[in-house]
Amino acid sequence: MLLGSSADSGGSNFLIPNGTFIFELAMFIVVLGIVAKFILPSIQKVMTDRETTIRSALQASDEGRSEATRLDAERQVVLETAHAQARVTIEVAAREVEQLREDAQRRGQAEFDRAITTAQIAIDEETKVLRSETVSKLEAVVVQAAERIIGADVDPAKHREVIAAAIRDASAEPAR
Repeated sequence: MLLGSSADSGGSNFLIPNGTFIFELAMFIVVLGIVAKFILPSIQKVMTDRETTIRSALQASDEGRSEATRLDAERQVVLETAHAQARVTIEVAAREVEQLREDAQRRGQAEFDRAITTAQIAIDEETKVLRSETVSKLEAVVVQAAERIIGADVDPAKHREVIAAAIRDASAEPAR
């Protein structure tokens, strides 16, 4: 039945190729040849160029990464060296500051000692001045005291030896 219906429809069998199929096949082969001859080489060239560009970019990336690693290691060395130099500088500065502090302390102590010595000399001189003023006024004080005790006038000229002995005793250096 199948064979009968295909015979009635124009006498062509779909299993046997006819002229249209052969023409389409020929056209496909021609177009395929044109594509293979003219279009495919430029596409392959673009793909090859792109592959080359990608490979060179990857290589540059690898070189950049290795350069960055090298520079990072170099930076780390420089940083460690700078830290070491900073520590040494700080230690030297601390020693210098300690030395300056000790020098200033010694100078301050020397200035203090000079001031104490100067003050002691001034006190001794002032004591001598006061003692000499007191001794010079002591004769009058002794005469007045004697007059009050005795109740009579005392002549300093007659009792000069007694007054001088009293003044010597009073002006003697007190024991410290």
